[in-house]
Amino acid sequence: MEKLIRQIKSFNSILILCLIIFLMRLPPIYLVPISPFNSIFMSHNIARFLIIVAFAVALLTKYQHAKSSLDKKLCFLLGLFFLSQSLSVLYAQNISSFFTVYKDLVLSVLLFFSLFFIVEKDNQMMLIKTLLLATAISISFQTLTYFYPSFISDYLKVFFNERYWLFFRYQANRGRFFGEFFDEVTIPFLFYFLILQKETLKKIFVIMMVGVIFFITFVSSWRSKTILFLFGFIISLVIYFKQIKKYIIFLILGFFILTSVANFISLEKVGQNILDRFIFTDYQEVRITKSRYTYLIEALNMGLESPLFGVGLGNYYDNLSLSSKMENLSPGPGAHTEHKFIVIDDPHNIFISTFTATGLFGLFSLILLVLYLLFHDAIRFFTHEPDRLSRRTVQGFAPQAKSAHEDVTGLKPWSFTTNQLLLKASIISFWVLFTYALFNPWMYFAYLMFFMFLRGYVEKLSVLSKS
Repeated sequence: MEKLIRQIKSFNSILILCLIIFLMRLPPIYLVPISPFNSIFMSHNIARFLIIVAFAVALLTKYQHAKSSLDKKLCFLLGLFFLSQSLSVLYAQNISSFFTVYKDLVLSVLLFFSLFFIVEKDNQMMLIKTLLLATAISISFQTLTYFYPSFISDYLKVFFNERYWLFFRYQANRGRFFGEFFDEVTIPFLFYFLILQKETLKKIFVIMMVGVIFFITFVSSWRSKTILFLFGFIISLVIYFKQIKKYIIFLILGFFILTSVANFISLEKVGQNILDRFIFTDYQEVRITKSRYTYLIEALNMGLESPLFGVGLGNYYDNLSLSSKMENLSPGPGAHTEHKFIVIDDPHNIFISTFTATGLFGLFSLILLVLYLLFHDAIRFFTHEPDRLSRRTVQGFAPQAKSAHEDVTGLKPWSFTTNQLLLKASIISFWVLFTYALFNPWMYFAYLMFFMFLRGYVEKLSVLSKS
């Protein structure tokens, strides 16, 4: 046993976390598209397995060292929320649906603690670089899909999970694209790298990534993606204004040029874009709004019928009225009966969804958790204003790196100034992602893992910035 523990300690656990982050940012794809191995080697399933491995490694090798720095109040509130979600099984009609959601909730909590235990001063940047690498691949795939959809259908379809593919095709037929990606959340991190990079080519690459994310957001026709982009972009612009004010003219000019290009391309390609959905409210938009309102009211009524513990995680659809269930089934490509799938399995609001699924206990614990996080993030965010940072960081300049422990900016990754900038970027990203849950489903793998990754990263950076 001691030999096994020594071997585990020698293993570089940060690499596991990097692989988890990379896989969770990909859609559910088959890495081995051959039955019966395809489901086993699906990207998200591999990430689930690696989360368990990472947590086991962290528990055996890092727990004793890091446990003293854990926020006990946060752990209590997180435990209270987790308990409320667990007790909702008492009134669940569909136990299978409950555990489908519950397993990802459990894994997301394990990811939170794994990240907190494993991340250290000398490896914290590896995670963000991995996140941005995955984002670069993600936006490249989305751009290819948008301009050459037949290439994806003809050559890559076999790699995609069938349910994901059907839903993707259904949304594409409605002129909606890439709603399941969260690339907008990485905007604050891109600003962080833009500020601290010295090399012109790298700055250009970062700006190009921001531009591509904006283009995809514009042509996606998803209002929630637009809100996320504007939230992350504007707040990053305000916070880092002193550092990037010399680029403002270029940013504004680029914004208008890119808007014009994206508007022309999207109108030519699918006949609509996000401007149409915000400005020109047609019958279809009115119908969607009324439908959403109906589902929200029905969700509240469900919660009121089981006010203490709710109807159970994943049981929203099972408790809908028969007429709502029928309206909620949409045909996939081909319009065959076997291709029908559930379009809305959540009331599209984190608070109403929590009340419906887990009752007042779940809603109360969620509100306490959110308020606690909001209060502490506000303190962390405004404790050190830019004027109090060193001159070299405020202006975005740094000397040449003198050791292997310094990054490309010339600043040590754990230096006070760099850590404060990174902490602010992480806090912005977390709350940008939280905003998504105000208008969309949130209890599923891709969102939960990203949510807990950012939360764990914020908490650990806060600890590291004090050391």
